[in-house]
This record gives sequence, C-alpha cells and structure tokens, in this order.
Amino acid sequence: MRVNRIFLGFSFIFLGSAFAWAQMKTISGKVLGSDGQPQADVSVTIQGSTKKTYTDDSGNFSIDAEPGQTIEILSFDDETASFIVNDQSFYDVVLQSPVTENKEPAEKKETVIEGVVVTALGITREKKSLGYATQSVNGDDLSVTRESNPINSLSGKVSGLQIVNNSGTMGGSTQIRLRGMRSLSQSNKPLIVVDGIPLIDQNINDKNTERGAGGIDYGDSFGDINPDDIANISVLKGATAAALYGSRAMNGAIMITTKKAKRGKTEIVFNSGVVFDKIYKMPHQQKLYGGGGSKTFATKNINGVDYLVVDYRTDESWGPKYDPNVKVLHWNAFDPEFPNDYLVAKPWIYPKNDYKKFFKTGVTYNNGISFSRSVENTNIRVGYNNTKSSGITPNSDLTKNSLSMNLNSKLSDDLKINASAAYTSTRGFNRPEVGYDNNNIIQKMFHFGQTSLDYNDLQKYELADGTQRTWNRESWDNPKPAYSDNPYWTINKNTNKDNRDRLYGTAGLIYNITKDMYVNGKVMLDTYTLHTENRTAVGSHALSQFKISERKYTDLNYEATLHYDKNIGNFSLNSFAGTNRREYTYRRMNGKTKGGLIIRDWYNLNNSLEPSLVMNEKEKKRVNSLFYSFSLGYDNFVFLETTGRNDWSSSLPSKNNSFFYPSVATSFVVTRYLTSNWLEFLKIRGGYSEVRNDTDPYQLINTFYNIDEEEDPDYGSLYLKDPWFWLTTVAKTDKLKPEKLESFELGVEFQMFQRRLNGDISLYQTTTKDLITKVPLDGSAGFKYAMMNAGKLVNKGIEVSLNIVPIRKENFRWDFNYNFSKSDNEIKSLSEDLSSLTIAKAPFNAFVVALPGYRYGQIYGTDFVYKDGKKVVGSNGLYLKTDKNVPLGSILPDFNMSFRNSFTYKNWSLGFQIDWQKGGKYFSTTHMLGMSSGILPETAANGIRENGIIVDGVKENGKPNDIRVSATEYSKHFFSGPSAQNVFDADYIKLRELSLAYSLPSQYLGDFINSITFSAFARNLFVWGLDWKSMDPEVANYGSGNASGIEGGSMPTTRSFGVNVQVKF
Repeated sequence: MRVNRIFLGFSFIFLGSAFAWAQMKTISGKVLGSDGQPQADVSVTIQGSTKKTYTDDSGNFSIDAEPGQTIEILSFDDETASFIVNDQSFYDVVLQSPVTENKEPAEKKETVIEGVVVTALGITREKKSLGYATQSVNGDDLSVTRESNPINSLSGKVSGLQIVNNSGTMGGSTQIRLRGMRSLSQSNKPLIVVDGIPLIDQNINDKNTERGAGGIDYGDSFGDINPDDIANISVLKGATAAALYGSRAMNGAIMITTKKAKRGKTEIVFNSGVVFDKIYKMPHQQKLYGGGGSKTFATKNINGVDYLVVDYRTDESWGPKYDPNVKVLHWNAFDPEFPNDYLVAKPWIYPKNDYKKFFKTGVTYNNGISFSRSVENTNIRVGYNNTKSSGITPNSDLTKNSLSMNLNSKLSDDLKINASAAYTSTRGFNRPEVGYDNNNIIQKMFHFGQTSLDYNDLQKYELADGTQRTWNRESWDNPKPAYSDNPYWTINKNTNKDNRDRLYGTAGLIYNITKDMYVNGKVMLDTYTLHTENRTAVGSHALSQFKISERKYTDLNYEATLHYDKNIGNFSLNSFAGTNRREYTYRRMNGKTKGGLIIRDWYNLNNSLEPSLVMNEKEKKRVNSLFYSFSLGYDNFVFLETTGRNDWSSSLPSKNNSFFYPSVATSFVVTRYLTSNWLEFLKIRGGYSEVRNDTDPYQLINTFYNIDEEEDPDYGSLYLKDPWFWLTTVAKTDKLKPEKLESFELGVEFQMFQRRLNGDISLYQTTTKDLITKVPLDGSAGFKYAMMNAGKLVNKGIEVSLNIVPIRKENFRWDFNYNFSKSDNEIKSLSEDLSSLTIAKAPFNAFVVALPGYRYGQIYGTDFVYKDGKKVVGSNGLYLKTDKNVPLGSILPDFNMSFRNSFTYKNWSLGFQIDWQKGGKYFSTTHMLGMSSGILPETAANGIRENGIIVDGVKENGKPNDIRVSATEYSKHFFSGPSAQNVFDADYIKLRELSLAYSLPSQYLGDFINSITFSAFARNLFVWGLDWKSMDPEVANYGSGNASGIEGGSMPTTRSFGVNVQVKF
C-alpha cells in the first residue's frame, strides 16, 4: 500500500502538467546473412546512441527503440543492414555484403524489412511465406490501458476477432469469437497458447449462468496471464494456420510470446497504476409512483392510532403517486430497536438516496516489477505483478498475484535449454451474481422491486438477534421476507468466495545434429485448482445453506520434433515432423447442506439439518498425435506449405478414434519480380485445410449417476437417507465419429506509397459436418437426449485490415488503423427428425436455437401478428402474438468495424479507438420484468397511468386500433405478450479507448534510469446508437461458452479511468 501511495503520488504530480503514452517500445527481429542463414552474435545498435544488443544463435534480437530511430546491424564479416523503426513489432533483416575494391558499387537500394510471426508450435516464420491470415499486436500496445485481463485489450485491434466483455462483473470471463462459430455444442473458442503451452480454457460457469438464470462468473484463462509479461500476441485466424495444434485449434489460435532477457543487458522495469471504474450505462427507475399493487394505501390501527401503510409485500411499483403532503409508514417503521424510525410517518416522495446510492466506484491497483539479466550464455527474466480490485458493488474484492520466470541457456555449441513457468494466485470475495437470481442486485432493482426504497435506510439490514430487516415484508407486523432479501443483507450475509491457483510452464532441450538439422523435445504443463464457497444465511428468503466445491484441471503435453531447414541455391526448405501426447485430467468434488443450517453463521457441511449431499467425479482423456510440416520456397517469390496431423483420441469409439487431417497453403510475392515506384510489396495467398474434432470423455457408454442432470447437476442425491442412482438422461453411443471442418481461404497483402498504405484482405469459407451434439428424443425411448453426429454449418466471411500513415515527419507521425470483419454463419441442416436444436433457454419466454436455413443462434420466441405490415391488436386492445415460436433474429452481428488513430509528437503520444458493431439481437429479461413490474420509466411516462394508452396497430379486421388499455395492462403484456417486445438490436458505436502519455527525455534521467513514462487512459467512454438506450448489448452475455444474446440481469456497464507510471532501470 505504501508503494501504491509513493508511485501514484509521483504520477499525479507529474500528470498535473502532462500525460502520454510512451513512444519507447520493444521491437524484435531476425537477422539473416546474404546466404540466407541465421546470423549469431551480430551487433544491433540504435544510431546515435550507445544502446546495443546482439543476436542469439538463431539470429533473433530484441531492443527498446522509438519510432523514427534508425537501427544499424553489423556482423563480424562486415555485412551490414539498417532500417527505420515504424509501427511494426517484428523485423526480418537480410545483411548485405560489403563492397570490395575490385567491384563497382552497386546501386543503392532500400532494404525491405518484412515482419516475422509466431506460428503453430511456437515456430517463427517470415510473414511473406505464409499462405494464411495472421495478425499481430505488440505487447506494449496492449499495456497502454492496463487491462488486468489482456484479451480485453485486443478488442477492435484484430479483424475477425470479436471480444465480448462482460462489463461490471469483477474478474469475469470474456467471450471470444474468431471468424464466427464452427460448432453447435463443442467449444467455439480459439486455443490460447503461451510460449508454446496450450492453456486449458474450460468454461467453468454452469449452464444457468450462461443463459442468464443466475450464478457467478469466475473468469477464464486469460485472467491468469500477467499483461506485463506479454511481448507479442499473434492471432492465427483460420484452421489452416492452426492445424498443427489439432482439434483444439479448430477455431484458430491466439499465440502469446512473453518477454525474455536481452543479451548483454540487465534491466529492471517497474509499473504502478490505478484504475477507477464508474457506472455509465444501466436502466433507470420511474420517479412518479411508489411501490405496491394498488393506487391507494391501506389504513392500519397500531397502538390506537390510524396510519397509512405502504404495501411492501407486493414487489412491484404500481402503488400510489408520490405526494409530499401524504405521510405514510415505510417498511422500517415497525422495529422498536430503531426509535428514530419506529412508527414515524414520513412523506410519500421519491427517495433522495435511490438505487444509484448502492453502487460505488470500483478501484484497481496494479503494481508490477520485472528483472532480466544476461550472464555469459544464460538469459533469465523474472516478473511479479500484484493486482488488487474492489468492485462496483459493496463488500467485494479481488486479489491476484502473479510470478513468472523465463530462462534460456546455451549448455554447449549444440545443446540449449529453454524453460518458462508462471504461477497465478487469485482470491475473489463476493463476486456479484448475475442473471435472474434472488442474490442478484439487479433483480431487486429492476425486475421485482419498488422505487420508493431509500438505500440509506436499507443499510440497517439486521436486528440485534440476527433477524433480517427487509423491505419486502410479509405484512407490517410480519417481518419475514415475502420474496426479496434486503440488498445489504445479500452482500453482507449471503456471500461467496473463490480461490484459484494456476501453474503453467514448459521445459525443453534443443540439440543441433548438424547445422541444418536439430531436434526439440519438451514437456508442457497447465494445471489449476478452483475452490469455491457459497453461503445462504439463516433468515434469508431462501433456505439457509452452505455449498463448497473443489475442482482441479491438469493438461500435460509431451512433444518431440525433428527439424530440417536448408537453403539450396534459390530454394529454401523448412520442415519438421513430430509427435505429441496429451493427458487431460479433471477432478471435482462438491458438497452442500440439506434441509437448512442448524447453527446460525457456522458454515460447515456438518452443520446440516439433514445429511449433506456430496458428489465427486473424475474425467480422463488422452490424445496421441503424429504431425508434419513441409514448406518449400523459391527465390522469395513462391512458397508452398503442406501439413498433416493424425490423432488417436480416447473420447471416440475405437473404430473412429483415429483421424487424419491435412492442409496446404501457398503464397506468391508478386513484387519480387514486379518493379513499381508506388507498390513496395504485394502478396497473394491461398489455402485449404481440414480439421477433425473429437468430444468430451465418456460419451460412448450409458452410465449411472448419483446426480440429477436436469435439476441439480452438481450434487448427489439421497432417497430415505441412502444414495440412489439412475441412468443418465443422455443416451450414449459407440457410433460417434469426429466432427469434420473444411476450410478455404484467399488473401492479398500489400504495401504501397512508401508504406503509407498497408493492407491485408481475406476471404474465407468453412464447412463443419457431422456436428457432435445432444439431440432431443421422444420420451418413449427412455432418454431425453442422445449424443450423435447431426448437422452441417457453413461460415463465410471477409476481413480487411488497413494501416494508413497520412503524416510521417521527423518529429510527428499520424497512424490510422482500420479493421473490418463480416461473418455469415448458416445452419444448413440438422438430423432428419430435428427441426431445431436449443443452444440456450432464457429464464422466460425465449430460446437461442440452431435452425436450418437460418444464421447461427436465432432468438426463438413469439412474434407480433402482422396484417399488411402492421401489428395486429386483439379485442383486449393488446398486441396478439403468434401461436408458436418463430425466429426473431441472430445473436451474431452483421459486421464489426474499428478505427484507431495514433499521433506521436516527439515524446508525446495520443491515441483513441472507436468500435462499431452493426446487427445481431439480444433478448432482455430486465426489460420484460421491469415493464411488467412498473419500474421502468416507460410505465409512467406521458400520463399513461391516469389516461391509459392506445397501442399503435390495427384490429383483426384491419381497422386502426382505438381500444384504450390501462398502464398496468399495457406493461404486464411485455411479460405475457409477444417475446419480440423484449428483443433489441445489438448495434453500438463505442469510444473504446483514449490514451495520452509522455516520456521524459533521456537527458533528464541520468545514468541509472533508462526511461520514465507517465500515461493516462480511459476505456468505454461513450456509446451511441443503442436500440434500448439503457443497456449496452455487450453485457447481454455471461461466461465464455456458446450461449449469448440472453440478458437475464446484467451488472451496469462501467467507464474506466486510469493513470500509470513505468520506470526502466
């Protein structure tokens, strides 16, 4: 805490006069000699400075530099090259031979520096040789806005990558879509790979949470990665790019390369910052009418005195109109323990301290330090980060500590060792519950509640004997909760906590057999445990209870590869073959009390009125694999690459558990032989790939379970105090075969007008067949569902990425980045007897389904009845609805677009990003119930409660509607009427990021400090174009699974404001 104050105070003092985003960034590259071979121990120097580094044995280097600086490279043989630092992160440099005395000087020619990217299995390749789409983001660019979950910083920066952030859920998970959807029930998330380690990204949120029906979002794998450790992120977009990772990379891969020590240099980097989260967007309450179900008050005689008493049992706001001249007894006037309120009649007015009083400003402190050192042939980097957050809801916090290590050492001329590891400890307390659930604060405010509640009064939530004081009393003389707990009781008594400990790492040896051949063997581990506890206190509306859960996931990979790289004349060969064994294990043990707690405030399974319920389970899965890659290039003009992989999966039947899938890709660098004054680089590429996908363990044989899969899938069951078992509700089969994905891709990359216009355009189509899914059965079969291969899904799309440099001067530069993506997913077919397949079910009145002939993820519910394009009204004056459910629109957007501007002037930098989403739908439970219960402003606007309303439409005979209905009838019809009334467009235009910073000039730093950078930033500043003005469509999602487009009670959208200081020694 002391460190926080010191550095934050320092940053605030300086930021009083200047903020900025540092120009200084880490660039990396690879140096090849004129013969095409990697060059070791080559000096890399910033022109005009003493800053220098050297390439490693593979020709790789990294150095801190500013845009516009010149990098000079010199080998022992006096081969040289130089380039100017621009917005690239990686540079491929080819050295030029010196001019000798007996040769005429060659015509001076600018050296073309092409980028390199990290591809599958962590192999670095020249970007120009790739026949598929990739896009990279520098780690320094991600660290500008100091997101504790680094994936959120990618939003809008990569075409085809859609990041759906559940705003407001402290430490919550993020939904990631890369080129749309490819499966109905299997994972649609790209594979996350850190330094070659595939991470487990299991969706740990239950189905109720995903469908907006309550629960807690415990986060995802990206939240366990320290953003300060990231050097670069490469996104491998298509199946062709990620085919070598197997079925887990069917949806592409996100490759994270972490920072490493720099040869010949010792460096210490310190970061300290703070971020404030303030509520920006949430629904509003009407302020004209109070709680209750009647326009008049009841009169009660208490102690011989007549009082007007508010109807607090009715958890709606259809009560009397506010009138300061009317005095009433509120909910808190009946407890003698509080003499200032006891039987004190107060004016009937909208409360001064309304629902907004409940929320607070969230604060996140982020402090990190790293140390890197190079000693002889060994490089090591160690990093530590501490993040401490308090949420926007009271009594909630999250603490995360991360420790990382990266080591590489040359043991001999032919033997090297590489190792890296990261450990993250996350401790969460009282994460907010989301969706339609009694413990969700949003439900109490906007689903079923009263506008007349003063939140200062609600803070006195408990009597001396531990009894709850809630506004929702059974009656004035019966304090028992009718349905809703006091919100402050909920956050202080019905608490939850979670502990997550994650360790991932790798260790490997590289041995050079010859100068062209080497072997690489490594072990990769990712393991984490998640411990959760949930408490429901004695005196709550729900039965008192204690739940505990312990889960452990372990993913262990053994891998060996043999590489052969050779240049022969104008031909270049890069090839390897390898084998992998993956061992996946999952263990879970859950327990909960039954029948209530015996002793108040003792949370232990032994404190159960009836025998506690306990369940444990274990899953194991093994996949053995062989794979190869063969890439041939000619004269840096044409490249051809083919890959293949064969998997043997334990989750499929023996006759189908072996499956092979190939890929082929090619690229043509047209400008290799095309000379142009305005076109510096042009590449045309294309590729085809196949990927097979298996399924979860134990889908082949019908088994007995001690759980109710439909009602309570997490806990065992007892009958007369004895455990009992029944068959699973899902019929298993030994005829499953792997899903099959076929992918085609074409693309063009170009750089023109002295690299002022750079672009990448991709067209793609993927077809997924034999989709593995849970299909409903007729009840007579004895099962509710069956696992089978059913259906075909086609996905077509286009992606555009542009980088434009309108101004490039010595001290000033303007960069404009544009990303566009459009993906169209269509369900071509399901099984013969299946007309639709449910993906998720909203708490009320709507589903998300797969429907043949429609885009993926149709919201399915009742629609308005139309006559000649006009809505039809029934004899009751309310809208008619269709007799059956119909498709109401896809949850997927029509397109996503982003615009980013970056301006640099000397040591200053300013940047902002705008994201635009067009299309897509979501269903809002909050809107439906907020209207039905009389809470939302529309239920009291324009005199509707006095005069009623005539809805716009026609009668069944086609004549204009003239039937007036009451406000109550109109509003409650949002629940009982057409589902379409609560379906909204998911369009938005959002000012996603704004950043400004300043780096102190080097002359003010002295010899000890290399750089100091101060920055200020903001996220989610403004949003425009909302269909329902009170809700951000991005929060209509929970968890990271396939279910989305259902809003069941989302936390508010927040704006974030932050400052940071970075010091390098």
